[in-house]
Amino acid sequence: SGRWDLVWAHVMLLGFFFAMASGTSYHMLSRWTGRPWRSIRLVQVHLYAYLVSFPLMVIALARDIDWMFLIGGPLMAVAMLAWAANVVPMALALPAPVRWGILMAIVFLTAGVTFGVMFAIDPGTGPRLRGTHVAANRYGFAGLLISGFGYAYVPRLSGCHGLRWPALAVVQLVALSAGVTGGMVSMGMRMYGEAGTTPVFASNVIAGIGMALFAVQVAGTFLRGREIASRPMMPTVTYGQN
Repeated sequence: SGRWDLVWAHVMLLGFFFAMASGTSYHMLSRWTGRPWRSIRLVQVHLYAYLVSFPLMVIALARDIDWMFLIGGPLMAVAMLAWAANVVPMALALPAPVRWGILMAIVFLTAGVTFGVMFAIDPGTGPRLRGTHVAANRYGFAGLLISGFGYAYVPRLSGCHGLRWPALAVVQLVALSAGVTGGMVSMGMRMYGEAGTTPVFASNVIAGIGMALFAVQVAGTFLRGREIASRPMMPTVTYGQN
């Protein structure tokens, strides 16, 4: 009994990625912006709601217990939205494209959470809209959040003062967002018989190009950092001494 493929997906997304992203956010965003967190209570709401809802969701999916998922799913939504409510003011103080990567990730997270709550209330919608839910959470939320944080981390780690190609970061975020949006719409329409496989394929290709551009940006920035580090230091000249 149960859906172990869904157990795997939720353990990876919620158990690993969302927990890691939350910890990273709480550790770094205040340092990057120089601002205190708006509400420590929201951090506590997020933590306790997550610690209760995550095992409930996993057990419910593993044992196919609808009433338990009806509790765990909406409670996980509370945890995610509490995190988002604290992160958005911090993200607004960050430079682009870091700001836009994080904010667009939260937009897709909100969409994915909305679908998840729908599935908890009406399990019959799950099989039809699961692809849309996955696209919003895994590719939209995770992909864009990785991009946003990456654009803040990579220049610091590489020793550069900024990204190798700042304009490419804008193209990357737009391509990934457009691909994910197209994928959500086309997969939902396909499950209701309103679209074929071509729009789904095209949307996935566009989203894939968006992630590939992120990899190019990261590699280019690190290579630029190596070039800067390998340059010989200019000798120090002291005037007025023999």
